[in-house]
Amino acid sequence: MQKWAIYKSKVGLYAKEYIDTLEGCKNILGGCYVKEEDLPIVVNNAGGRCCFYPVEDNFVEIIEKEDGEEPLTREQRYPKNSKDFEYGWISPDGDTFNTDYEGHYRAAEMICKEYGYSSFSPERSLEEKGWVKITRYHGERQIFAEDLFITKAQADTMIDLGYSLNPQFIELVTYSEERW
Repeated sequence: MQKWAIYKSKVGLYAKEYIDTLEGCKNILGGCYVKEEDLPIVVNNAGGRCCFYPVEDNFVEIIEKEDGEEPLTREQRYPKNSKDFEYGWISPDGDTFNTDYEGHYRAAEMICKEYGYSSFSPERSLEEKGWVKITRYHGERQIFAEDLFITKAQADTMIDLGYSLNPQFIELVTYSEERW
């Protein structure tokens, strides 16, 4: 069994591996340098580790999962139709998947698995299926749509999100509305 410390982020939950024994440290990079008094520790998905502090405002709980099993579902990590959507993916049906500005790739992997799309290049797979990516580039929100086409449902969603005056949005609507 694998233990996970669950935390809440701005958009959903995230997990860090929770290790409370020296035996559990043997498979992590630099694990031989962990001492008993350093435990418990948490390890992020890039291998970075730090002491575990359960008093952090965003700590939720410790859970156990089978080895190799995802600690959180896509919905827990990247909520669908969240009222707090700012960055993420918009499906052709207009559903939003909240990722914050840096979770697009991992969200795409989980969405592809959920929808049965190819996961070889998950972001590309979503783009080819007509999904719109809302991200940040040089500090500004950006809209990326394959072939500059968006669906009417995506346009309606983006209007609800406050994009009606965004120059990129206006261009996409102009290009797309004749196909609706």
